[in-house]
Amino acid sequence: MEFSKLLTVSSLAERWGRHPKTIYAQVAAHEIPFVRLGARAIRFRLVDIERIEDEALVEARATS
Repeated sequence: MEFSKLLTVSSLAERWGRHPKTIYAQVAAHEIPFVRLGARAIRFRLVDIERIEDEALVEARATS
């Protein structure tokens, strides 16, 4: 089993330069993969976030 570092909503919001409410909205819309820990805690696997960032970078390079 592979373990990945988990990011909080606030750490992801800071990383992406967004407000935490924006991250919660993306979670509600299932736009970003997340892990629910218990009833309320939401976390994001770093490997998933890095994959999203890599895909966005490739997309940005393709359109420029």
